[in-house]
Amino acid sequence: MTILNRIYDAQIGYEEKYNEAPEILFVSILTYDEMHKESQSLEGVSLTIAGCELIIVENLIGDFKYLPHVDLTKAINSYNAKPKDLILIRKFEKADKSLGENLSTCRNDPRMIAVQFYIQRELIDAYQRHYFDKKI
Repeated sequence: MTILNRIYDAQIGYEEKYNEAPEILFVSILTYDEMHKESQSLEGVSLTIAGCELIIVENLIGDFKYLPHVDLTKAINSYNAKPKDLILIRKFEKADKSLGENLSTCRNDPRMIAVQFYIQRELIDAYQRHYFDKKI
């Protein structure tokens, strides 16, 4: 399976799990190099993959990670308040039917439960560099 196939499959999984479409695709620099080698186009790897803006990260845990802007904004605000290597945010995902009834649920959709979602500091750094470079 190619990296792009894994990325597209992961996007579908993300959308099913969190009931939202991601907007940003963070890719490790090693994965980006592999994508570049696999690329079939003369221009190389697109800056938009699966409808998400591509941002390359030097020290990413894993090959890639999807996030919407709203979650990244929460992480940035949390990081600015208290800098850490792993930033914890609250996120809602579809509830597993086997889980108990006393879980914290989303008011808009009782089938969604609150979970702890970790975002690496490196994603915030890469995101801020990416948008700073766009302004220049």
